[in-house]
Amino acid sequence: RRTPAQSALTFLEKNLGSVELRCIFEQTVSYCFNAAAWEKLNLRTGKLTTVNTNHENKVRQHDDKTCVLTLNNLILKDSGMYYCISHYNQMAVIGNGSRVIVSGRPKSGVKSHHTFFRIKCLVTGLVPSQVRVFWKIGQNERAGWTETGWTDDTYSATEFTRAHLSVPAEEWNKAGEIQCFANYDGKSISKTLTRSGA
Repeated sequence: RRTPAQSALTFLEKNLGSVELRCIFEQTVSYCFNAAAWEKLNLRTGKLTTVNTNHENKVRQHDDKTCVLTLNNLILKDSGMYYCISHYNQMAVIGNGSRVIVSGRPKSGVKSHHTFFRIKCLVTGLVPSQVRVFWKIGQNERAGWTETGWTDDTYSATEFTRAHLSVPAEEWNKAGEIQCFANYDGKSISKTLTRSGA
């Protein structure tokens, strides 16, 4: 009987490298390759996909109660929330998740001559889990990445969603304006950022 107590909750930022995620069980695990399945949740779309551990990504046993998933050659689309899922008495038991954020910077040692503008969009007054925030540059939709939190640590604090986007200078110069959209409860609000001199 194998019940994952947790999948270590971490906030990681890697530059197109690799990262290790741990799944910790209450009972002893004999073989990690069949002790749990690994799933990735796309935080923007809500899509859940199975992590392929047959090729680049590997699962190994750290000790008799810990399995480690190594994600190799990470790229931007590998960002998301990763969960280890085990079965116990015909029930699926899910760990609490590991957040992985892959930055858009190049590998160490690779020179980049590109300039990026990093912009942010703050959404307050709405519950983060009920809001989808995205960007539009012209007619092209962009996801960027989002984070959530509280305004402060008092009882009157409110939740917020902060969206981030990196825009190449060439695209920024052509765009003129960029829009941030927040969709919630069938409604949509937006804010337009206009480039100075556009």
